[in-house]
Amino acid sequence: MPAYRTPAVKEAWFDRQPAPPPGTAFLFESAWDYGIRPWNDLDAEAERERVWPLTRAVHDNFSAIMAGKTTWEDAFADYQRRLKEWQAAYGKR
Repeated sequence: MPAYRTPAVKEAWFDRQPAPPPGTAFLFESAWDYGIRPWNDLDAEAERERVWPLTRAVHDNFSAIMAGKTTWEDAFADYQRRLKEWQAAYGKR
């Protein structure tokens, strides 16, 4: 997934070959809520450790979408499930 979601990057993304899987336009048009507060007011190392399961969930799902192994709807549902598990374990902030 491109780090920047500008119109130019979106155009380049869909012009590449082989073409990205269908449905990936959603990744440019929607925000994923990580469900956590910003790191700037917490101990950075402790926070990275705490949010690693969410980082992994985002990575796993984006990778599956880009590889055409899942739809964005299923990936988002999986992320929401993993977020709820994380919130149950670490509490909402």
